[in-house]
Formats: sequence, C-alpha cells, structure tokens
Amino acid sequence: MIPLRHNIPRLSFPVVVLALIAINTVVFLYQFSLNDYNQNYFVMQNGVVPAHVTQFLAGRVPLDAASRPFLHLDVSARRMAASDR
Repeated sequence: MIPLRHNIPRLSFPVVVLALIAINTVVFLYQFSLNDYNQNYFVMQNGVVPAHVTQFLAGRVPLDAASRPFLHLDVSARRMAASDR
C-alpha cells in the first residue's frame, strides 16, 4: 500500500521532490514532442545505454548521471506500436 497521509508534521516544504517531478515532466514532454529519429538520437546521446554503463564500470568513459534517469525510451516504442495499427 502507498501511504497517502501520516501524523508526523513536515518541517519544511518538499522542494527537491517537486523539482525532480517538474524536471522529469519537462524532459518527458520535450522527448515526446520529437520525431522518431530525433527521439532515438536524443536517448542514445543522453540516456542510459547498457554498453555505456559497462564501459563506465571498466573505467573507460565517464557517465553523466544527471540527465540519464529522466529519459524514457518506451515513448518511441509506444508511438511506433500505435502507428502500426
């Protein structure tokens, strides 16, 4: 179950959580607005690619962990599946 409420009062406003949600939403909408070619290029340049993680763990290339969690390759897969119908 997901806790929706509790009795413990907050000491501060959840700025970081709301900022992460806002950044994720903006990147998702930007990525959704791209055509298929540009979307794939954008994800390959900025998203997590398993080969890049393996090379990072081997110490060959740096991994930019700031932008990677916000990208959604599944958007292009859904768009392509919808166009096949």
